[in-house]
Amino acid sequence: MVTETRKPARRRGISLVETMISMLIMAVMVVAALQTLGSSAVSRQTQLSQRRGPALARQLMSEILPNRYREPDDTPQFGRESGESSSSRANYDDVDDYHGWSASAPKAPDATELSGLSGWTRSVVVQYVDPDDLTTVVANDQKVKRITVTVTDPQGRRFVLSAIRSSFGAYDHPPSVDTTYVSWVGLELQIGDDRETRVVIGANPVNRVPVGGQ
Repeated sequence: MVTETRKPARRRGISLVETMISMLIMAVMVVAALQTLGSSAVSRQTQLSQRRGPALARQLMSEILPNRYREPDDTPQFGRESGESSSSRANYDDVDDYHGWSASAPKAPDATELSGLSGWTRSVVVQYVDPDDLTTVVANDQKVKRITVTVTDPQGRRFVLSAIRSSFGAYDHPPSVDTTYVSWVGLELQIGDDRETRVVIGANPVNRVPVGGQ
């Protein structure tokens, strides 16, 4: 009787080529994952800018429009009068006081820096325009001014908002009695505790609305 003896099969290890291929596959997967995360972050930042940029422009425009068409107290001149700062807007009282104003980061009227807006810039240009063609800039006052607010985000994207202000607007007709009026109405929406999702929108009433129904 012949007994056949079989040798145990030798285990085959991972070859160098297989190791290299595995590492290559892993590298491709990691790069793809990082690209996906990067694209997602860029997309989120773009969406935030698209909401925040117009909101910052509207907020500043709503501050400018209720001011008088021309200087109400001193001798009228185009631009800031004596005593009006190029940084603080607290003493601005006519729309062309804002001409040439800019700030980075955006600031409140008293020059207090607004939080969370590092890298953003706001600027204002006020120009005389032809009342028959509001796109045409003219050298002399024809009772109409165009106000342009430009907001630039940290990536260089620009958001532009324009408005027309005439000398015959409601804000240039003082009330007959000393009364406090509503000059801006706004709405702020925020999802949860994340202020990055906040959206602000508002408008200036065409007719003056007295506070308290007076």
